[in-house]
Amino acid sequence: MGEATTMQGLLPLLAGTGEEIHDGDSWAGDTPGLRDVLGLYEDVYGGGLGDPVLQQEAQGRDKSFERFAEGTVGMLVEGDYFWRSVVNPEGGTAPRENRDEAVGYALIPAVQPGAGVRGQDFVSTSGGSVRAVNPASDNAELAHELLQFMNSAEAITAAVDGDARITARTDVNDQVLTGDPMLSFIADEVPPLTSYRPPLAEYPQVSVLLQEATGAVATGDRGPAEAAQEYASGLEEVSGGGD
Repeated sequence: MGEATTMQGLLPLLAGTGEEIHDGDSWAGDTPGLRDVLGLYEDVYGGGLGDPVLQQEAQGRDKSFERFAEGTVGMLVEGDYFWRSVVNPEGGTAPRENRDEAVGYALIPAVQPGAGVRGQDFVSTSGGSVRAVNPASDNAELAHELLQFMNSAEAITAAVDGDARITARTDVNDQVLTGDPMLSFIADEVPPLTSYRPPLAEYPQVSVLLQEATGAVATGDRGPAEAAQEYASGLEEVSGGGD
């Protein structure tokens, strides 16, 4: 269990129920959507479709990558990192020699068509990144010029250094992703429908609570309702309240 449990698992699944973990005003607590998501984990791990022991191991995610590359794990919910840095036959941490032919990919579906956040059929969750200028800087104009350069097509193209990597610029993506249909697919299809990890101070603690709830259900220690209630109780301590 770790941040990937939240980002690559619970949050996009929650978005698929039409809910988000933070609505702009408050954190979501013991909601119907959360119980539905935890119920899916119960179905997957209680039904033998996933390995609950692997989920508890410190290097469980890396081991799941290795098993996928070996062909003993059939499906993972991951993003572009998995494609370009894990199963990449050229330098990946768990290379898959015939990746382009053997590994398929698809968007994460909502529980029903149109039932995801914003009425979407498909959902995603992203971390996001930002570069900022301190407004109290004595050299604000110079710093702004630096930011302009750092975000220019020239600088971003140089930063990827020839690798196929999704960037924040569509014009750069059109150049550097040529020849990689999977990364081109993600760059074109996912950003318009993704949701973002809340940039709030409490988020790391909320994420740990979500990981604990997921782990409790995956191992069979708790049912979805009880795990959701315990998450909501922890949320009260972290934020002073949840819906």
